[in-house]
Amino acid sequence: MKGTSEATGSMAISSATRVRIESTIVRRRIQYENKVWKYPLDYDTSMIYIWFEDKVESKDSIRELYERVVAKLLAAEQNGWLSYIEFKLRYKEVEKARNICDQADTILPRVE
Repeated sequence: MKGTSEATGSMAISSATRVRIESTIVRRRIQYENKVWKYPLDYDTSMIYIWFEDKVESKDSIRELYERVVAKLLAAEQNGWLSYIEFKLRYKEVEKARNICDQADTILPRVE
């Protein structure tokens, strides 16, 4: 019986830890969302938020964030386009990465 209660106790600790981690993730998301909303043209804040979502492995959130960044900021920001293309390639979305390359080609200024 003693082994059973020890196992249950350790599950409660890991469950409590999981709740704290999820709570921290939600709190950070809210902070980033507020910052992105307050400073919609701040490329660095948007990319840090995307990096955060990538670390918590939230593929759908990353996709949505990249689409928002592309819509608002990336008219002349080459690094953001490259980061978005790399994200698509990381998830083996080659055709979508090609489409993004085509978009970037039409939007980014030409260098002669």
